[in-house]
Amino acid sequence: MTRKKAASFTTSKFSERLKQILIETNTTHQELADILGVQRQTVSLYVNGQIRPDIDTLAIIGDHYGVTADWLLGLTEDRKKHPTATDELGLSENSIHKIRNYGLNRIGGRVRTRSSLEKVISHDDFEELLENLDTAFSSCSESLRAYSCGYTEMSGEQLAIDAAKDLEGTRWTVITSAKYAQYSVYKAQQIFNRIISDISEVEKLDDIMEY
Repeated sequence: MTRKKAASFTTSKFSERLKQILIETNTTHQELADILGVQRQTVSLYVNGQIRPDIDTLAIIGDHYGVTADWLLGLTEDRKKHPTATDELGLSENSIHKIRNYGLNRIGGRVRTRSSLEKVISHDDFEELLENLDTAFSSCSESLRAYSCGYTEMSGEQLAIDAAKDLEGTRWTVITSAKYAQYSVYKAQQIFNRIISDISEVEKLDDIMEY
C-alpha cells in the first residue's frame, strides 16, 4: 500500500500535541511504542506527522496521559478529562436533562449565575445528607419498603422520629432494617432543613446586595 505524502500531514495538530506530551512527560518513542504495542518507527511517523493513529490508538494515548482525544486532535484547548455525569457521577440522562434545563431557565429576565442546586451541593453538609439517604435506601430493601417504609397507619415522619428516639443515646440498640432506614430518612430531613436554612440566609444577603 502506498504511503501518503508527508507534506499532507506536516501541519497536523496531532503531531504537534503528541510531541508536546512526549517532551512534558520525558517519554521516548520506544516507551510510547511499548505502551501502544507498535514499532518505534510507527511512533516516529506519528510525531513527524506522516501518519495518524486509528481511533483505538488515539484512545490509548489519551487515557495513558490523561488528555482528551479532542485536545490531541486540536479541536479544543482544554486537555483535561472531566468526569461525565452518566459514567462517573451516576446520573441518568433524564436527570442531566432536567438539571441542564433548570440551569438554562431565566427568572425575571436574569440568567441564573449560582443556582439553588449548586448552593445545596456546595454546602458543607451535602455529603452527610447523601450518606444518610444511601443508608436509608440500602437498609430498606424492596421486600420491606412497601410494607414497612411506606404504607403504614402511622405517618412516615412519626415513624422516623420514633426510630431516632430508639437509637438516641445508645450504641447497641437492635432495630429492623426498615426502622433504621426511617431513622436515616429522619436524619437526612434534619440535615436538609439545616442546608435550606443556611441557603435562605445567603439568599437574603444576595437580595440586599443586588437591590
